[in-house]
Amino acid sequence: MKTPVLITGGCGYIGSHIVHNLRDAGYQPIVVDNLSNSRSDLLPDDVPFYQQDVGDSAALKNVLQKHDIKTVIHMAAFLSVEESVSFPLKYYQNNVGGTCNLLEACLASGVKKLIFSSTGATYSSSEEPLNEDSATEPSSPYGLSKLMAEKVIRDVSTANELHAVVLRYFNVAGADPKERTGQQGIKASHLIARACQAANGDAGEMKIFGDDYSTVDGTCVRDYIHVSDLAEIHRVVMEQDFAEKFKIFNCGYGVGSSVRQVVDRVRAITGREFPVIKAPRRPGDIMETVANNNRLLNETKWRPQYNDLDLMISTAWNWYQREAALIKAK
Repeated sequence: MKTPVLITGGCGYIGSHIVHNLRDAGYQPIVVDNLSNSRSDLLPDDVPFYQQDVGDSAALKNVLQKHDIKTVIHMAAFLSVEESVSFPLKYYQNNVGGTCNLLEACLASGVKKLIFSSTGATYSSSEEPLNEDSATEPSSPYGLSKLMAEKVIRDVSTANELHAVVLRYFNVAGADPKERTGQQGIKASHLIARACQAANGDAGEMKIFGDDYSTVDGTCVRDYIHVSDLAEIHRVVMEQDFAEKFKIFNCGYGVGSSVRQVVDRVRAITGREFPVIKAPRRPGDIMETVANNNRLLNETKWRPQYNDLDLMISTAWNWYQREAALIKAK
Protein backbone atom coordinates (compact mmCIF):
# COMPACT_ATOMS: atom_id res chain seq x y z
CA MET A 1 0.00 0.00 0.00
CA LYS A 2 1.36 3.42 -0.95
CA THR A 3 2.15 5.83 1.87
CA PRO A 4 -0.33 8.74 1.83
CA VAL A 5 0.90 12.34 2.14
CA LEU A 6 -1.42 15.33 2.40
CA ILE A 7 -0.49 18.46 0.46
CA THR A 8 -2.49 21.59 1.24
CA GLY A 9 -2.44 23.96 -1.71
CA GLY A 10 -1.42 21.01 -3.85
CA CYS A 11 -3.06 22.36 -7.00
CA GLY A 12 -0.84 25.44 -7.07
CA TYR A 13 2.40 26.09 -8.90
CA ILE A 14 4.82 24.59 -6.37
CA GLY A 15 2.28 22.23 -4.83
CA SER A 16 1.51 20.49 -8.12
CA HIS A 17 5.22 19.89 -8.71
CA ILE A 18 5.46 18.29 -5.27
CA VAL A 19 2.47 16.08 -6.09
CA HIS A 20 4.13 14.80 -9.26
CA ASN A 21 7.46 14.30 -7.47
CA LEU A 22 5.89 12.25 -4.67
CA ARG A 23 3.82 10.19 -7.08
CA ASP A 24 6.93 9.46 -9.18
CA ALA A 25 8.64 8.25 -6.00
CA GLY A 26 5.82 5.83 -5.14
CA TYR A 27 3.82 7.84 -2.61
CA GLN A 28 0.09 8.51 -2.65
CA PRO A 29 -0.45 12.29 -2.63
CA ILE A 30 -3.74 13.57 -1.22
CA VAL A 31 -4.58 17.17 -2.14
CA VAL A 32 -6.62 19.81 -0.35
CA ASP A 33 -7.00 23.15 -2.16
CA ASN A 34 -9.74 25.79 -2.28
CA LEU A 35 -8.85 26.67 -5.91
CA SER A 36 -8.77 30.38 -5.10
CA ASN A 37 -5.65 30.79 -7.23
CA SER A 38 -5.18 27.41 -8.89
CA ARG A 39 -6.94 24.68 -10.81
CA SER A 40 -7.10 20.91 -10.40
CA ASP A 41 -6.63 19.69 -13.97
CA LEU A 42 -2.82 19.48 -13.62
CA LEU A 43 -3.10 16.78 -10.97
CA PRO A 44 -2.70 13.13 -12.03
CA ASP A 45 -6.06 11.38 -12.35
CA ASP A 46 -5.33 8.96 -9.50
CA VAL A 47 -4.63 11.67 -6.91
CA PRO A 48 -7.56 12.20 -4.49
CA PHE A 49 -8.57 15.87 -4.46
CA TYR A 50 -10.71 17.74 -1.94
CA GLN A 51 -11.85 21.27 -2.71
CA GLN A 52 -11.64 22.59 0.83
CA ASP A 53 -10.17 25.53 2.70
CA VAL A 54 -7.54 25.25 5.44
CA GLY A 55 -9.78 27.46 7.51
CA ASP A 56 -12.13 24.47 7.97
CA SER A 57 -10.59 22.35 10.72
CA ALA A 58 -13.41 19.80 10.71
CA ALA A 59 -13.06 19.15 6.99
CA LEU A 60 -9.29 18.78 7.36
CA LYS A 61 -9.75 16.26 10.19
CA ASN A 62 -12.06 14.20 8.00
CA VAL A 63 -9.49 14.00 5.20
CA LEU A 64 -6.58 13.27 7.54
CA GLN A 65 -8.45 10.49 9.33
CA LYS A 66 -10.04 9.02 6.21
CA HIS A 67 -6.61 8.45 4.64
CA ASP A 68 -4.72 7.78 7.90
CA ILE A 69 -2.23 10.51 7.07
CA LYS A 70 0.91 10.89 9.19
CA THR A 71 2.76 13.48 7.06
CA VAL A 72 1.46 16.85 5.88
CA ILE A 73 3.09 19.33 3.50
CA HIS A 74 1.49 22.72 4.12
CA MET A 75 1.57 24.91 1.00
CA ALA A 76 -1.76 26.74 1.15
CA ALA A 77 -1.13 30.48 1.54
CA PHE A 78 -1.42 33.89 -0.05
CA LEU A 79 1.97 34.93 -1.40
CA SER A 80 2.06 38.39 -2.97
CA VAL A 81 4.37 40.84 -1.21
CA GLU A 82 2.74 43.77 -2.99
CA GLU A 83 -0.83 42.70 -2.20
CA SER A 84 0.02 42.02 1.44
CA VAL A 85 1.03 45.65 1.92
CA SER A 86 -2.44 46.77 0.83
CA PHE A 87 -4.41 43.96 2.51
CA PRO A 88 -2.42 42.83 5.57
CA LEU A 89 -5.39 41.41 7.46
CA LYS A 90 -6.16 39.05 4.58
CA TYR A 91 -2.64 37.65 4.88
CA TYR A 92 -2.64 37.25 8.65
CA GLN A 93 -6.06 35.61 8.66
CA ASN A 94 -5.17 33.11 5.95
CA ASN A 95 -1.45 32.45 6.41
CA VAL A 96 -1.39 32.45 10.21
CA GLY A 97 -4.99 31.51 10.97
CA GLY A 98 -5.03 28.76 8.35
CA THR A 99 -1.85 27.28 9.80
CA CYS A 100 -3.41 27.26 13.28
CA ASN A 101 -6.48 25.44 11.96
CA LEU A 102 -4.30 22.88 10.20
CA LEU A 103 -2.24 22.29 13.33
CA GLU A 104 -5.40 21.69 15.33
CA ALA A 105 -6.52 19.09 12.80
CA CYS A 106 -3.07 17.47 12.73
CA LEU A 107 -2.91 17.08 16.51
CA ALA A 108 -6.42 15.62 16.60
CA SER A 109 -5.60 13.14 13.83
CA GLY A 110 -2.22 11.77 14.93
CA VAL A 111 -0.07 13.47 12.29
CA LYS A 112 3.62 12.96 13.10
CA LYS A 113 5.44 15.24 10.62
CA LEU A 114 4.68 18.66 9.14
CA ILE A 115 6.67 20.33 6.35
CA PHE A 116 5.91 24.03 6.09
CA SER A 117 6.26 26.27 3.06
CA SER A 118 7.96 29.47 4.25
CA THR A 119 9.98 32.14 2.50
CA GLY A 120 13.22 34.06 2.30
CA ALA A 121 11.04 37.16 2.75
CA THR A 122 11.28 36.46 6.49
CA TYR A 123 14.81 37.91 6.35
CA SER A 124 15.98 41.48 5.97
CA SER A 125 18.06 42.56 2.98
CA SER A 126 21.71 41.52 3.07
CA GLU A 127 24.72 41.80 0.79
CA GLU A 128 25.95 38.49 2.23
CA PRO A 129 24.21 35.11 1.76
CA LEU A 130 21.61 34.57 4.45
CA ASN A 131 21.78 31.54 6.74
CA GLU A 132 19.00 30.19 8.91
CA ASP A 133 20.28 32.17 11.91
CA SER A 134 20.34 35.51 10.07
CA ALA A 135 18.14 38.29 11.41
CA THR A 136 14.45 37.87 10.57
CA GLU A 137 13.07 41.32 9.88
CA PRO A 138 10.34 41.00 7.26
CA SER A 139 9.63 44.13 5.25
CA SER A 140 6.10 43.06 4.27
CA PRO A 141 3.00 41.59 5.93
CA TYR A 142 3.48 38.54 3.71
CA GLY A 143 6.95 37.85 5.13
CA LEU A 144 5.77 38.56 8.67
CA SER A 145 2.74 36.29 8.31
CA LYS A 146 5.04 33.44 7.32
CA LEU A 147 7.42 34.14 10.19
CA MET A 148 4.51 34.21 12.64
CA ALA A 149 3.29 30.87 11.30
CA GLU A 150 6.80 29.45 11.75
CA LYS A 151 6.77 30.48 15.41
CA VAL A 152 3.36 28.92 15.97
CA ILE A 153 4.57 25.66 14.42
CA ARG A 154 7.74 25.71 16.55
CA ASP A 155 5.76 26.15 19.78
CA VAL A 156 3.20 23.50 18.86
CA SER A 157 5.87 20.97 17.87
CA THR A 158 7.76 21.63 21.12
CA ALA A 159 4.65 20.95 23.18
CA ASN A 160 3.44 17.91 21.22
CA GLU A 161 4.59 14.78 19.39
CA LEU A 162 4.88 16.61 16.09
CA HIS A 163 8.12 16.97 14.15
CA ALA A 164 8.22 20.01 11.89
CA VAL A 165 10.49 21.15 9.08
CA VAL A 166 10.32 24.73 7.82
CA LEU A 167 11.55 25.36 4.28
CA ARG A 168 12.36 28.98 3.52
CA TYR A 169 12.03 29.29 -0.25
CA PHE A 170 13.97 31.90 -2.12
CA ASN A 171 12.71 32.79 -5.64
CA VAL A 172 11.11 29.79 -7.30
CA ALA A 173 11.18 29.58 -11.09
CA GLY A 174 10.92 27.22 -14.03
CA ALA A 175 8.53 24.37 -14.78
CA ASP A 176 8.48 20.59 -14.83
CA PRO A 177 10.95 19.48 -17.55
CA LYS A 178 8.40 16.81 -18.55
CA GLU A 179 5.83 19.61 -19.04
CA ARG A 180 3.25 18.05 -16.76
CA THR A 181 2.75 21.23 -14.74
CA GLY A 182 3.97 24.78 -14.31
CA GLN A 183 2.72 28.31 -13.62
CA GLN A 184 -1.04 28.29 -14.21
CA GLY A 185 -2.59 30.74 -16.64
CA ILE A 186 -0.73 33.64 -18.21
CA LYS A 187 -0.91 36.08 -15.31
CA ALA A 188 1.71 35.84 -12.59
CA SER A 189 3.68 38.15 -10.33
CA HIS A 190 7.00 36.28 -10.43
CA LEU A 191 9.72 37.97 -12.47
CA ILE A 192 10.51 35.19 -14.94
CA ALA A 193 6.81 34.51 -15.52
CA ARG A 194 6.16 38.22 -16.11
CA ALA A 195 9.08 38.39 -18.53
CA CYS A 196 7.66 35.40 -20.42
CA GLN A 197 4.32 37.25 -20.66
CA ALA A 198 6.12 40.25 -22.16
CA ALA A 199 8.14 38.07 -24.56
CA ASN A 200 4.94 36.48 -25.83
CA GLY A 201 3.25 39.85 -26.31
CA ASP A 202 0.71 39.27 -23.54
CA ALA A 203 1.75 41.92 -21.05
CA GLY A 204 2.76 45.05 -22.91
CA GLU A 205 5.88 46.58 -21.43
CA MET A 206 8.00 44.91 -18.77
CA LYS A 207 8.36 47.01 -15.63
CA ILE A 208 11.51 47.02 -13.52
CA PHE A 209 10.58 48.28 -10.09
CA GLY A 210 13.53 50.37 -8.95
CA ASP A 211 16.90 50.74 -10.63
CA ASP A 212 18.68 52.76 -7.96
CA TYR A 213 19.50 50.03 -5.43
CA SER A 214 23.09 49.47 -4.29
CA THR A 215 23.51 46.36 -6.42
CA VAL A 216 25.53 45.34 -9.47
CA ASP A 217 23.24 47.22 -11.87
CA GLY A 218 20.84 49.07 -9.57
CA THR A 219 18.08 46.44 -9.70
CA CYS A 220 17.07 43.97 -6.99
CA VAL A 221 19.07 40.74 -6.65
CA ARG A 222 17.46 37.38 -5.97
CA ASP A 223 18.46 33.73 -5.59
CA TYR A 224 16.43 31.66 -8.06
CA ILE A 225 15.76 27.95 -7.51
CA HIS A 226 14.16 25.60 -10.03
CA VAL A 227 10.74 24.42 -8.90
CA SER A 228 11.62 20.76 -9.58
CA ASP A 229 14.63 20.98 -7.26
CA LEU A 230 12.39 22.55 -4.63
CA ALA A 231 9.87 19.73 -5.00
CA GLU A 232 12.68 17.21 -4.49
CA ILE A 233 13.75 19.01 -1.29
CA HIS A 234 10.29 18.38 0.17
CA ARG A 235 10.53 14.66 -0.50
CA VAL A 236 14.09 14.42 0.87
CA VAL A 237 13.33 16.16 4.17
CA MET A 238 10.10 14.18 4.46
CA GLU A 239 12.05 10.92 4.25
CA GLN A 240 14.75 11.94 6.74
CA ASP A 241 14.42 11.78 10.50
CA PHE A 242 16.10 14.66 12.31
CA ALA A 243 17.09 14.59 15.96
CA GLU A 244 15.53 18.02 16.49
CA LYS A 245 11.75 18.31 16.53
CA PHE A 246 11.89 21.64 14.69
CA LYS A 247 14.24 22.37 11.77
CA ILE A 248 14.64 25.27 9.35
CA PHE A 249 16.33 24.98 5.94
CA ASN A 250 17.02 27.65 3.34
CA CYS A 251 16.06 26.55 -0.17
CA GLY A 252 18.20 28.25 -2.78
CA TYR A 253 21.42 27.81 -4.73
CA GLY A 254 23.50 30.55 -3.12
CA VAL A 255 23.79 32.51 -6.37
CA GLY A 256 22.21 35.91 -6.97
CA SER A 257 20.90 37.32 -10.26
CA SER A 258 19.65 40.86 -10.73
CA VAL A 259 16.30 41.73 -12.27
CA ARG A 260 18.02 43.23 -15.29
CA GLN A 261 20.23 40.16 -15.75
CA VAL A 262 17.16 37.90 -15.70
CA VAL A 263 15.30 40.07 -18.20
CA ASP A 264 18.31 40.05 -20.53
CA ARG A 265 18.51 36.25 -20.38
CA VAL A 266 14.77 35.92 -21.11
CA ARG A 267 15.26 38.08 -24.21
CA ALA A 268 18.21 35.94 -25.32
CA ILE A 269 16.58 32.56 -24.69
CA THR A 270 13.19 33.41 -26.20
CA GLY A 271 14.78 35.33 -29.09
CA ARG A 272 12.20 38.06 -28.60
CA GLU A 273 12.57 41.73 -27.85
CA PHE A 274 10.03 43.45 -25.62
CA PRO A 275 9.85 46.93 -24.09
CA VAL A 276 11.31 47.36 -20.62
CA ILE A 277 10.56 50.50 -18.61
CA LYS A 278 11.68 51.83 -15.25
CA ALA A 279 9.08 52.07 -12.50
CA PRO A 280 9.24 53.29 -8.89
CA ARG A 281 10.30 50.92 -6.13
CA ARG A 282 7.48 48.80 -4.70
CA PRO A 283 6.66 48.87 -1.00
CA GLY A 284 7.92 45.73 0.74
CA ASP A 285 10.59 44.83 -1.83
CA ILE A 286 13.97 43.76 -0.44
CA MET A 287 17.13 44.92 -2.19
CA GLU A 288 19.08 41.65 -2.11
CA THR A 289 18.42 38.14 -0.82
CA VAL A 290 20.65 35.15 -1.53
CA ALA A 291 20.52 31.88 0.38
CA ASN A 292 23.33 30.25 2.28
CA ASN A 293 22.26 26.64 1.71
CA ASN A 294 25.07 24.93 3.64
CA ARG A 295 22.72 23.47 6.24
CA LEU A 296 20.55 21.89 3.56
CA LEU A 297 23.58 20.41 1.77
CA ASN A 298 25.31 19.26 4.95
CA GLU A 299 22.34 17.81 6.85
CA THR A 300 20.22 16.29 4.08
CA LYS A 301 20.74 14.04 1.08
CA TRP A 302 19.49 16.66 -1.38
CA ARG A 303 21.70 17.75 -4.23
CA PRO A 304 20.61 20.23 -6.92
CA GLN A 305 19.86 18.90 -10.40
CA TYR A 306 18.61 22.04 -12.16
CA ASN A 307 20.96 24.78 -10.91
CA ASP A 308 20.98 26.79 -14.13
CA LEU A 309 19.22 30.11 -14.73
CA ASP A 310 18.90 29.45 -18.46
CA LEU A 311 17.22 26.10 -17.74
CA MET A 312 14.79 27.78 -15.36
CA ILE A 313 13.91 30.33 -18.02
CA SER A 314 13.65 27.82 -20.89
CA THR A 315 11.36 25.43 -18.98
CA ALA A 316 9.22 28.37 -17.84
CA TRP A 317 9.04 29.67 -21.42
CA ASN A 318 8.09 26.29 -22.87
CA TRP A 319 5.33 25.90 -20.32
CA TYR A 320 4.13 29.48 -20.73
CA GLN A 321 3.73 29.07 -24.47
CA ARG A 322 1.66 25.93 -23.85
CA GLU A 323 -0.62 27.75 -21.41
CA ALA A 324 -0.99 30.77 -23.67
CA ALA A 325 -1.90 28.57 -26.65
CA LEU A 326 -4.55 26.74 -24.61
CA ILE A 327 -6.10 29.97 -23.39
CA LYS A 328 -6.16 31.54 -26.84
CA ALA A 329 -7.75 28.38 -28.30
CA LYS A 330 -10.76 28.65 -25.98
